[in-house]
Amino acid sequence: MNSRFDNIEGLVGYIRRFAVEYLEDHHMDSQFFSDTSEDKIKISGEKRRNIYLVIKELLNNAVKYSHASKIIIEVQTEEAFSITIKEINALGYDPLVKMKEGNGLYNIQKRMKQIGGKITFIREGNDMVATVSLPYTDEMVRGSS
Repeated sequence: MNSRFDNIEGLVGYIRRFAVEYLEDHHMDSQFFSDTSEDKIKISGEKRRNIYLVIKELLNNAVKYSHASKIIIEVQTEEAFSITIKEINALGYDPLVKMKEGNGLYNIQKRMKQIGGKITFIREGNDMVATVSLPYTDEMVRGSS
């Protein structure tokens, strides 16, 4: 997580590379969508690191437990920075039930709270949707850097 990429665009590229390789290595069908624009939004190293580790844990849980047929990752940057991971036909794992068990989900919530963000889980039929969101702050300024 090189500090030269201290913006959301760089973070999204890093997450995309990790997610695609990780999911391919585990023979998981996936799609990645992003609305990141040419506008660069600065983000601190602490926030970049915590968001990356949260996404990594969510993907690890999806591969290990969900038995999903496909993973769809969508990044939005318009009103806030958010990453949604949708596990299609996620039949084997439900974080809404397991929230109090295990360190992974506890650490995810703790990391997001620590940086002023949040994570939500929603069950949509057989799909599980996790959304990591981080509101923009004064330190996260748009610019050309």
